[in-house]
Amino acid sequence: MDYNDNQIKEIINKYSSFVDSISCDEKIKNLLYLIVPAFIVRYSLDNERLILNTFKDVKIVIDDEENINNPAFYQGIPYIENDNVYISKTIVIKHFKTDFLVGLLNNLVHEYNHALNSYNNPYFKDDNYIYIRTGLTYIKYSKIGLKAVNKDDSYILEEILNTFQTEEVLNIIHSFKKYEFSNPKVRNALYILDTHMESNYELGYYYLEKFFSKDLLSNKTFTSTLSNLRLKGEVNDIEYWFNNITGIKDSYNKLISYLIKLNDLRNKKPSFFFGERKLKKDLRYLYKEVLYIINTFNNNCTFK
Repeated sequence: MDYNDNQIKEIINKYSSFVDSISCDEKIKNLLYLIVPAFIVRYSLDNERLILNTFKDVKIVIDDEENINNPAFYQGIPYIENDNVYISKTIVIKHFKTDFLVGLLNNLVHEYNHALNSYNNPYFKDDNYIYIRTGLTYIKYSKIGLKAVNKDDSYILEEILNTFQTEEVLNIIHSFKKYEFSNPKVRNALYILDTHMESNYELGYYYLEKFFSKDLLSNKTFTSTLSNLRLKGEVNDIEYWFNNITGIKDSYNKLISYLIKLNDLRNKKPSFFFGERKLKKDLRYLYKEVLYIINTFNNNCTFK
């Protein structure tokens, strides 16, 4: 949904009292004055209750233990009371004291976006396991001891899509800078960010995976359908939908497996010349396979 300038200013001013009700560190709260309305603009007022419930229910935990590879994460951990399943939802921030403000903003938007897209239909269960949904993927927990067993490989597509949407929200926040606000809390938050944010913001997370998937992410059929199903929590039919469009048996899982291999290769550091040559060869092979599936999907879509 598109909003005019007056509507956007009203949206930004509207949620400051809601943010005041959230219990969190003041530095985080200053950013939430911008993040909450940006989510409303991105996901529309039709999803207002879902968005506000997410920010109300998901707690922020600050843990300043250094973790270069994972500076922040969203987690939904199951617990059982009176045979009913409940989920404790938290966003853990690792570099709170040392991170730059824009880094904190990136992490908050990224993790809240996971949380928002995991809110509806958050789990299912069978006789032995509870499956907790994070966006497109599930983490399997044993009912005995509630220990995590494994995570679906579809987490890689979840991260790619979530990073793409994080950039959308960050660019919405950047666009707020062109408005004048009477609310001093909003003015202060924008002033603090003014010298740190650039337009057309692009994150470095999963850069290679996003590059391989760029033609798929630019396909409106793919992004709008996947985004809507993910937000509603209706993700179990995505595989069938994708395979039906490509006409290639198991193409959805093949795409995910190639992206997982790409992620593994990205994390490898070749120790000698022949290792580097093999790495480049493997990357060319994966790009060819990924591109074949994506091109087939795109060519079979009537709305791109």
